[in-house]
Amino acid sequence: YDMRLRASGSRQPKGDIVIAAIDEKSLNKIGRWPWDRNVQARVLKKLNQLGARVIASDVFFPESQNKQLLGLVRQLETEFPRTPTSRAYTEIKQSLYADSSLANAIKRSGSVVLSMAFLYNENETGHRNKKENDAIFESVKDQAVGLIRDFGDGSLDFPSYRTDPLEIDANVPKIQKAARYTGHINIFPDEDGVVRWAPLVIRYRGRFFPSADVQAVRAYLGVDKLMMTVDSRYGVIGLQIGDRFISTDDKGQILINYHGKPNTFATYSIVDILRGRVPAEAIRDKIVLMGATAIGIRDVRSTPLDTAFPGPEIRANIMQNLIDGDYLKRPEGMILVDLLVLLTLGLLLTFSLPRLGVRNGGLLVVALLFAYIALAQYLLSNYQIWFNVTFPSLLLLSLFVATTIQNYVQAERQKRQIKGAFQHYVAATVVDQIIDNIDQLQLGGEKRELSVLFSDIRGFTTLSENIAPEEMV
Repeated sequence: YDMRLRASGSRQPKGDIVIAAIDEKSLNKIGRWPWDRNVQARVLKKLNQLGARVIASDVFFPESQNKQLLGLVRQLETEFPRTPTSRAYTEIKQSLYADSSLANAIKRSGSVVLSMAFLYNENETGHRNKKENDAIFESVKDQAVGLIRDFGDGSLDFPSYRTDPLEIDANVPKIQKAARYTGHINIFPDEDGVVRWAPLVIRYRGRFFPSADVQAVRAYLGVDKLMMTVDSRYGVIGLQIGDRFISTDDKGQILINYHGKPNTFATYSIVDILRGRVPAEAIRDKIVLMGATAIGIRDVRSTPLDTAFPGPEIRANIMQNLIDGDYLKRPEGMILVDLLVLLTLGLLLTFSLPRLGVRNGGLLVVALLFAYIALAQYLLSNYQIWFNVTFPSLLLLSLFVATTIQNYVQAERQKRQIKGAFQHYVAATVVDQIIDNIDQLQLGGEKRELSVLFSDIRGFTTLSENIAPEEMV
């Protein structure tokens, strides 16, 4: 999968998604992260003015900013009985209303998709009581998939599904209610730490919550309802987003079809957006993904194409895959296709290789190997169907090696049989010469000038007349 993605080369995205980057330049001009939420409200307002169709936030707001500042204001008011008039105090007072300012900006936009995260690690959980966790669940439960079509028994207890999360981290209620949609931003790397799969849905407390990428695409396409197709005996089958059916594996995941290395998607610094240096055409009618790319705070992951891939750009790839439908597919029946390919190749080579010899057999194996890899790469590049290349390739090579070894063993056995049969009649050097030049044996022999000595053993004729042939030998 990794090598074939690299072999496919870069594909230019169609331009549905751009990234508004919290980069070094923005941190230098605006200030250290996290920014005051009044600043983030200004960013949303500016993106709306530029005509963004959807604004997807890669960061979320699980705590109120007010709590951090309320103590400072009370301290100032205690120390200065008269109302302080300093600029610092004014800014602090404004920050007290930062949550409300951001919530109002989100609500006025009507196109903001917020993020949340599911927690699986016990070290990350336990700091909230059950009542608080219940309240968070109640604030986001309406974001779960509303329609589920089940071809099984209706239990939704899939045998192959991953463990459910322990808790959920969502946004403060005031901000949460203002958003159009909210989705999870969880990513599960493979055992080698590489991100290949995108989980489109995660089950929590009996409900299935879509990813923020699904929610952003849903808003972009103007889809009101999501429908998930499942089979309780098997798992998730797919997710319906409007007229698009996204087939998934049994865990509700898709294989990410990366467009290229980092910086493949158009990226603009947030400070440039705020200062009007980004043209409206770059933003209008697009999904704008706000995320961190600054070295000190950026979310970096390992992917098949790069070991330091920005998290926001992984999400951009997923969204573009969902819009274009060019995510990599491995249909449920592909295991039968793989078995049929293995069986066909196995039978073909089993009957062909012993008759062709090493040279011709090797040419046949190389031809089949290149043809199959070319076919698999063609289907991957043009139809996004992932054919298994590893096992057929190993089968071709293994059968060739096994047949070659078998031919060698048989040839050695034949040499030993010939030597054993002739060494009683002719000298060992003659037998070795015959074995080493077996192809030169021909009817009629070979014409040479020779000196021949005929010799007899005294009394041998009389002896041979009186004993059996095998005894004479």
